[in-house]
Amino acid sequence: MISTDFLDQLDRFHLVVKKRVTSNYIGPRRSVAAGRGLTFKDHRVYAPGDDIRLIDWRVFARTDDLHIKTFEEERNLTVHIIMDTSASMGFGKPMSKFDYAAMLGVGFGYLSMRENEKFQFSTFNEDLQVFQPRRGMSQLANMVFHLNNTKTQGHSKLLDSMLQYKKVIGSKSMLVLVSDFLLNIDEIIEALYTLGDHEIKIVQVLDPIEKELKYHGDFKLI
Repeated sequence: MISTDFLDQLDRFHLVVKKRVTSNYIGPRRSVAAGRGLTFKDHRVYAPGDDIRLIDWRVFARTDDLHIKTFEEERNLTVHIIMDTSASMGFGKPMSKFDYAAMLGVGFGYLSMRENEKFQFSTFNEDLQVFQPRRGMSQLANMVFHLNNTKTQGHSKLLDSMLQYKKVIGSKSMLVLVSDFLLNIDEIIEALYTLGDHEIKIVQVLDPIEKELKYHGDFKLI
């Protein structure tokens, strides 16, 4: 079972987004769309049909040409939390890699909820399971319920899953991908390129035994 007791410790953290986002929802994130918003962006030459209220008369006084102000609109961010549920994620004691990964995923969901961001969680192994993006505590509760009832099984088909998942992403977003990444490096690289131009957070979860193998000699892998 996933404990949510740790969530209060995240109240001093915030989601940090390096890239401006594009979305149809009004919110606190800076967008690449130029429009009437909170942050001044630039000037451009006035064109017929432009809102005359945006004319910068100070620039006109200096240049004798009409220029209007453009702004960067503030838009919402969608956070996509994608988690590996393949059999290898069930390894580890006393806490499995999946249990730890689930806490990380729920943590990102909690931070999204606190900032009133819409977030979407998904799981993959040999198949991809996607849930609808929503805001609020009910979405976080659904995430915890689903992860508590998820069994690690099958192989990790990262590339196939990301090829499917890119069709789900409707705008520039933050993607959090949590896995042990015990895969061919070429598949990992291709999967990340598949996701396109998004803010991607990659979290690798390993058991200490996997990080520091202390076995010597010849072994037969079965």
